[in-house]
Amino acid sequence: GDLHLPGGDKKPMDVFGSHWEHHFERICADWRSRVKSEDIVLIPGDISWAMQLGDALSDLRDIAKLPGTILLLRGNHDFWWSSLSQLRACLPENMHAVQNETLRQGTEFTRLLSEYGVKRCVYGHLHGQSVQRGFSGNYRGVRYDLVSCDALGFALKDVSLESAEG
Repeated sequence: GDLHLPGGDKKPMDVFGSHWEHHFERICADWRSRVKSEDIVLIPGDISWAMQLGDALSDLRDIAKLPGTILLLRGNHDFWWSSLSQLRACLPENMHAVQNETLRQGTEFTRLLSEYGVKRCVYGHLHGQSVQRGFSGNYRGVRYDLVSCDALGFALKDVSLESAEG
């Protein structure tokens, strides 16, 4: 998650720290080494800095060159994602947009996940020092995984149900 690709403007991410240098190239290398064509890859938001869908298309096409079926969730920085139907009409064959609803995190959130038998909660949006406040682990029968790309060292994270046990 949180790829923050340039969206046609070539917005450099290394202004947020040297660990962001060549981040997409590092993600791609890790992706190609681990993902097969039959795998499903979830990108939970903040995909591109583009403001319009047309400007995000080059980023989406770059991602779509990677193996696997790719599921996109809208992040709070994905201003280019204004119409689900328009987005779906533009997406490459191996990429799918999933419109999601959100719940506030906290006691009620974790209670609901447990109550309804959710096995996995995948989230992002924490960066820099905030990553230290994120939680990855099991709580009340739910596996939580922080997947901001910088929190993962720009590597992919296996979030299959089979890996929820660990």
